[in-house]
Amino acid sequence: PQNSISRDSIVLGRILGEGFFGQVFEGVYKTARGEQLSVAVKTCKTDCSLEVKEKFLVEG
Repeated sequence: PQNSISRDSIVLGRILGEGFFGQVFEGVYKTARGEQLSVAVKTCKTDCSLEVKEKFLVEG
C-alpha cells in the first residue's frame, strides 16, 4: 500500500484506546537512519469487511 510502513520498523506499546475500527497503540517507529519516533498506531479489527478496511485506510 502507498502509505504503509514495514511492521519491523514499529514496536507497539500499551493500548491508548479503542474505536470503531480497532485499537490504538502507543508505539515507537525506527527510521532508516536509526531515529526513534513516538507514534500512535491505529489497527483494524481482523474480522472487518473489505468496505470497512477501505474506510479505515481513507480515515488515516
